[in-house]
Amino acid sequence: MTNTPTIISFDGATTAVIQVRSTYDKLKDEIASKLEELAAIVKAQEIELSGPFFVRYHRMDEDCLYYEVGVMTKTPVQEEQKVLSSVIPAYKRVARVTHKGSYEKLPDTWKAFFQWIEEEKLSRNPEAAWECYVVTPGMTSNPEEWVTEIYNPIGD
Repeated sequence: MTNTPTIISFDGATTAVIQVRSTYDKLKDEIASKLEELAAIVKAQEIELSGPFFVRYHRMDEDCLYYEVGVMTKTPVQEEQKVLSSVIPAYKRVARVTHKGSYEKLPDTWKAFFQWIEEEKLSRNPEAAWECYVVTPGMTSNPEEWVTEIYNPIGD
């Protein structure tokens, strides 16, 4: 982990998403492909963004992931092709940690983050966790400058 996790509140967000079912070995390519597809549709609709692109995980089976690739928007997107209008609901308590560096090390940050939540005796919701891409390869080619924020709603 790049920093010590913190507990915040999350006000919720309107989003445009593409729902995905993928195997672990195809995750990286699927995310990149769907982010490009989503960005093109949001741009074509001239939707104003209110936050970064993200991946929100809904279910992680042994051999398959169910997630959505999305972006936070100021207004709902007009649904077309695979793009749906959605929301990330408001949460009173969300654990957040920042990962700085290459995406290859991101699974290690997730693991340490979940371990921290467990050590703090917090109850997590693994089917509502998400990661936001704050500084991306499109902004800088140096992987050491990439910034990803990881969020997981926790119980009271």
